[in-house]
Amino acid sequence: MVEAVEIAKKADVVLAIVGLNADWETEGYDRKMLGFPGRTEELIEKVLAVSPNTVVVTQSASTFEMGRFGRKNRLCGYARVRR
Repeated sequence: MVEAVEIAKKADVVLAIVGLNADWETEGYDRKMLGFPGRTEELIEKVLAVSPNTVVVTQSASTFEMGRFGRKNRLCGYARVRR
């Protein structure tokens, strides 16, 4: 995480690509929470703190709770991509 934050400090724009893998999301299984797993939220917060030009891209087949990242004049967007 320290390395990611240091790189974000030096970047003009940061793409933070986060999401779920098969450990968290599989067919026939309902997640018990809508937040990000592990320390993902902490990573997003730290990157946003050092780089205001950050785009957070989520990869999953379900929704995420994004409330705490949508404040402070940040714009939250949504796009559904199908293959």
